[in-house]
Amino acid sequence: MATTSAYIIREVQRNLNDLNGDRYPATDVAGFVNRAQRDIHSVRPDVTASNFQFIPVAGAKQALPQEASVLIDVPANAEGNQRRITKVDMEMLDASEPNWRSKQGAIEIKHFMHDQRVPRSFWLYPPAAATGVSVELEASLYPIDITQPTGAASSTATGNISLRDEWATALIFVSTSYAMLTDLEGEANPSLASSYLARAEQLLGVQLQSSAAVAPKN
Repeated sequence: MATTSAYIIREVQRNLNDLNGDRYPATDVAGFVNRAQRDIHSVRPDVTASNFQFIPVAGAKQALPQEASVLIDVPANAEGNQRRITKVDMEMLDASEPNWRSKQGAIEIKHFMHDQRVPRSFWLYPPAAATGVSVELEASLYPIDITQPTGAASSTATGNISLRDEWATALIFVSTSYAMLTDLEGEANPSLASSYLARAEQLLGVQLQSSAAVAPKN
């Protein structure tokens, strides 16, 4: 079940002792939530992980769909006997089969390759045929900003957050921290803001000041 934007905003306002949105209206809190979603995604791309079917273009090199930010895995072929696809090292394949990129296209994929430095690109072996190929893909999706509320109360917010449900608490803590660092009517509280941020980092297992990527495992 997707977590609603209204729930996140209400819990942030609760932490701010402002459930009515007198000092921190939902219209402002939404901005903190959107920023928090983007920052969390930047250090933990898996918080928006999704599994879907992908139809490759002909050839070896592939690009993620526009809505995807980082490749996580290419688990299996989606058609036929649904053979498992394994990750291999491109340098080793280049050494053993230098001309593999120019091989005739196939409808069953055996391996994939991915370079963390190029997070939105990956390669298939053998190269994909022009038609008849479909694979399972696991990728991180770019977070989508929540819909702007129409009033001060959280109940005026509609829609859901982009992060998976298990990360809702971390999102609430980060959003609360950002709100507390904003001097609305002299209410900035850096010490308490740091406490909420530390609690979020503990849940996420990362520091939000750093960057990280989810790399496919061999």
